[in-house]
Amino acid sequence: LEADPDVAALVISGGPGRFIAGADIREMSQPPDAPFLPDVVAAIDACAKPVVAVIAGAALGGGCEIALACDLRLG
Repeated sequence: LEADPDVAALVISGGPGRFIAGADIREMSQPPDAPFLPDVVAAIDACAKPVVAVIAGAALGGGCEIALACDLRLG
């Protein structure tokens, strides 16, 4: 999307009543196969285009980190 000249900005949004609720607590007993969130946050941070988080509810854990990496947060 960053390389597409037709895209002026990126908007990240979630479902009704939530932005990104975070990990399933039941899966916390097992470590992830590969780190996911640092790569996503780094990509958002490095994006030359504006990235907007549309927060319509909970933004917990990783969801909060992703929202904070965005250039603008709307709720």
